[in-house]
Amino acid sequence: MILILATAVIVIGVAANSRHSTAVSVIDDSAQLSAQGAGPDAAAAASNLAPADGDAAAVADPATTTPAIAAPAETTTPLPQYSLNAVPDNSGTGQRIVVANAANMLWIVAADGSIVNSWLVSGRDGVPYPGTYHTMSKARYTHGILGHEDISMEYATRFAISPNKKNTLDFHAIPVRGGQPMQTESQLGTWQSGGCVRMTMDHAAWIFNNIPLGYKVVVLT
Repeated sequence: MILILATAVIVIGVAANSRHSTAVSVIDDSAQLSAQGAGPDAAAAASNLAPADGDAAAVADPATTTPAIAAPAETTTPLPQYSLNAVPDNSGTGQRIVVANAANMLWIVAADGSIVNSWLVSGRDGVPYPGTYHTMSKARYTHGILGHEDISMEYATRFAISPNKKNTLDFHAIPVRGGQPMQTESQLGTWQSGGCVRMTMDHAAWIFNNIPLGYKVVVLT
């Protein structure tokens, strides 16, 4: 279990590392949170929780104000094939972040359906469950303990809370444990995390600096 040690929010401007030129429209945080039902109480609660990355027991749950998403039924249907150059057909509409869990791929999608950015990530098999979530809060730096080792994560954008209400599921840079990255960038595209969605530092900073709170996150199988 990860115990939170300290969390500080320091918004630092970082140049976007985008492969596409389309801009994401910035939405007023307070209005969007209210519209999505993840009000300030949910955001404040999330800011005090430790990220689930490294917690092998962590499982996804939407914001505390919405019911938990049931685990998907087991199926033998072949998993869909995705490309970073095409938005998945079954990912809804409008501005959103799309995460394909099995493919360990992520897309930033504009309101007109075009790709703003896309890249490989590392998550955990089956976590979060497929469904719709929303970004809740952010932390420029966050720290936790796994065993006797300190884990640090940068550019964390939280989008779900675990059922035990003690962990969050975040988009963040590859975490560092004992002064060493917990995986290499070449391992992105494979399952490596305890529940969070890991990515390069530049990509985590891009989400942190460009995606507002209340932004829709669609998780696919």
